[in-house]
Amino acid sequence: MQLPGFLQRSLAARLAASGEVTLSHKRIFLLPSKAGWGFIVLLLLVFLLAVNFQNSMAYALCFWLACLFVAIILRTFSSLRGVQVRVVACQPCFAGDVAECQLHLRRSHSGRATRVETGWNQTDMTAAELLDESESQVSVYWQTRKRGHYHPGRLRLQSRYPSGLITAWTWIDFDWQGIAYPKPFSRGAQPLQASSGKSTSASAHTADTEFSHLRPYQPGDSLKRIHWPAYAREGELMSRHFGTPSQEPDWLSWEQFSGHEAETRLSLLCAEVLRLSTENRIFGLRLPGKVIDKAQGEGHRQHCLEALALFEADTSSDEPSAAPASSVWHGNTPAGGV
Repeated sequence: MQLPGFLQRSLAARLAASGEVTLSHKRIFLLPSKAGWGFIVLLLLVFLLAVNFQNSMAYALCFWLACLFVAIILRTFSSLRGVQVRVVACQPCFAGDVAECQLHLRRSHSGRATRVETGWNQTDMTAAELLDESESQVSVYWQTRKRGHYHPGRLRLQSRYPSGLITAWTWIDFDWQGIAYPKPFSRGAQPLQASSGKSTSASAHTADTEFSHLRPYQPGDSLKRIHWPAYAREGELMSRHFGTPSQEPDWLSWEQFSGHEAETRLSLLCAEVLRLSTENRIFGLRLPGKVIDKAQGEGHRQHCLEALALFEADTSSDEPSAAPASSVWHGNTPAGGV
């Protein structure tokens, strides 16, 4: 939910952004819920009846309900007071997907159980139960719209415990930041060419496996891999072991998908990075102004995806510019020079 501009400025001046927040009386606001407003109307009707008929029992009921309402206000306020909220992490995702942001909730003082709800939209809140000095970790979700860094903004945290008549709420501005990778898009992608100049048909077989050696049979090995001639010859079960054949490092480049718009190029490159990482291939990435050296592994995959997510395309030219030496990143598993 988008807050009005004047309210955002007021909250920014009163509630500064932070990575961890402890809720105090300065941060908690109280308002009756829909049921609370109905209770107030009922209380006024009972009071009018007591005045009109001068009925002492109606006066007693009215005052008792008023005292109960005040007690509910204090109890609902105490359900949020002292709650500590800390950002754990914002998980990376792809543009257009729902990002998961993890929060850690903790009660800093002993008291009765409470129920806390968190979220950006009142219709889609995540609830957490907190007991005496207990801790809980909850996940809230943010809809991303484009690649790059995303800032979820102020998070609403509220509680209607225990009666539901009063809503105690606050807006928390965390200094959190997540990243959204380009949406993978492989339709119409050109075949990847290896840096050695081999044909596409040859490089397509690099993901296949080939026979490596024989080893003693182990429980759980597939019967299809048992080498029966060796068993007939030596009387011992042997299993065939397959390994990944040697492969030439590949390069992904900005000009590989020339003729497409910048965002389409990034989506195609993202799909290629995911494919090569799944196949455990060695590859490098060339972007205008940035070169990531050939490597493999999860760290290399993440670094390439971050480079694509944060890339700012130069629409004036489709030709990649020469990358300065300081922009060349070497992965954990290098496979040769650039």
